[in-house]
Amino acid sequence: MRIESEIKLDYKDVLLRPKRSELTSRKDVDLMRTFTFKNAGADGAGDPSYGWKGVPIVASNMDTVGTFETAKALAKYHMLTCISKHYDGDVWAHKLNGYGIWKNKEQREANEKNWKYDRDSDNWRNRIYEHICPSIGINYNEKKSDDIDYLQNITFNFYHTRFVCIDAANGYTARFCDFIKRVREEHPGIIIIAGNVVTGEMTEEILLSGADIVKVGIGGGSVCTTRIQTGVGYPQLSAVIECADAAHGIGGHIMADGGCVCAGDIAKAFCAGADFVMLGGMLAGHTESAGQEEEVNGEKYKTFYGMSSDTAMNKYHGGVASYRSSEGKTVRVKQRRSNQMKFLGGTHKMSNTILQVTKIDCKLMDQIKDSFNHLPATDHADGKYRLRKYSVIQYDPEGDKLLSKLNQQVFTQSKKYNKHQGGKARTFEEIDDSVVDSEVMFEMVNVFRTTCSLGFDFKMDIHQMRIKCKGGATQISPEGWHQDGYDCIAMIGVDRHNIIGGELLLSTNKTEQPFLQATMDSGTMMIVDDSYLWHNGRSIQPVDDNKPAWMDVFVFTAKKDLTHPFKFGIIGV
Repeated sequence: MRIESEIKLDYKDVLLRPKRSELTSRKDVDLMRTFTFKNAGADGAGDPSYGWKGVPIVASNMDTVGTFETAKALAKYHMLTCISKHYDGDVWAHKLNGYGIWKNKEQREANEKNWKYDRDSDNWRNRIYEHICPSIGINYNEKKSDDIDYLQNITFNFYHTRFVCIDAANGYTARFCDFIKRVREEHPGIIIIAGNVVTGEMTEEILLSGADIVKVGIGGGSVCTTRIQTGVGYPQLSAVIECADAAHGIGGHIMADGGCVCAGDIAKAFCAGADFVMLGGMLAGHTESAGQEEEVNGEKYKTFYGMSSDTAMNKYHGGVASYRSSEGKTVRVKQRRSNQMKFLGGTHKMSNTILQVTKIDCKLMDQIKDSFNHLPATDHADGKYRLRKYSVIQYDPEGDKLLSKLNQQVFTQSKKYNKHQGGKARTFEEIDDSVVDSEVMFEMVNVFRTTCSLGFDFKMDIHQMRIKCKGGATQISPEGWHQDGYDCIAMIGVDRHNIIGGELLLSTNKTEQPFLQATMDSGTMMIVDDSYLWHNGRSIQPVDDNKPAWMDVFVFTAKKDLTHPFKFGIIGV
């Protein structure tokens, strides 16, 4: 067993720090987003740009939440509902009759007289298939009717079905990934949501198996007792941050599932990197929700239960199997009026943040790794072990080169920000043209530019550094906790060799504990608002004292015109 000592956070552990914005009102925020997906729309699926446009808030596929009534209510707001997997085809036909179902040519023609599928229609009825998602388990049996057959029945009879949610109690099995591969093979165009997991490596595995969106969250739901019964789980905010980083690095998406108890939690999930947020308890008890109605002391209630609870197991499986225990509970929630989307106001507030974590393709990073072997030592205070080249570049979309080096090799920081070497003019060799002109450099600079809203024709500093172990523990940040006096800073991991440590630490105050600790693996890119966050780094030390040890990084810095304020980032403790 290995104990992870890094701080892990739930939604309740953080708040969003407000920032200056050009927006005049929350009503100016557009919650609609357009997605294209990693795997949906592959060869054989027809339209290769198979995407989705809507508000990425999703009703859970729990019995009492994922109903057709909920789907119709949320569709008016361009949201998605994962329909409970316990509705059979006849219920689908009954619930959606008149909204584009057909089983033969005559029925299709009859329906199309009064109904037309249009994903951009203002009438929610015409785009209902944009907002419903059938759910299935991972039961596969060639000799009996199984979940593959169920999905085939839905997609055949409801021709415009766009999504499927593959839901398993344990997303960490080979069987789960094999099932995703089978669904992808048989339905190359469908958008696959699959989960649940809480770690980056399994997020990547699920995406590489054919999924487009990975559900993230174990044990955080309001009626889930998995953490209590099994000891398995992960604080939800940290899970979202880490899984989003993994997914975005290979072109995938994640859906934060569980743990939201108020509108502010939805905003935090989006800011942490979630592309979609799934809600269960926040939607339970409404007019459109299922559940037994009860009246206690004059108050009306509806039942709400977890899908691994005694209630669900007794209802669908004849009881809890002898080899397992119930991992959910049944509660009563006060009846609420028809869904009025009261949580939308909170997400409108979430327009500006102060941290973004992303991933650059590791294969692109390989283009420039060798250049770090030629970084020179200098006579500066840290120059013997922090090898460096430095350039100031300009982004010029109308020039012969998009990135042009300026004739500036002297770097000076104020003592206010750098007590270690502030006030001293430091001269470095320029970064090689082959590095500045590389595909990966343009990719990194473009991410930095768009994230920080730097516009065009901006200037930025680039430091290319190798930090070598000089015997025992070596500081990667001799300044300690500090800010650098810029508006935007990016730190990008390129390579780590024979070392442990070196994690980047972020805090809202130099006297506080870090709220985030990140290993700067190859391609990890942390973009930070330097005016709000403080950063530091853990020392590195060699794994094998007899071999060279180092970490390679880029550091980008830029200042900007205050008439163009920041448009990104979150998170403060």
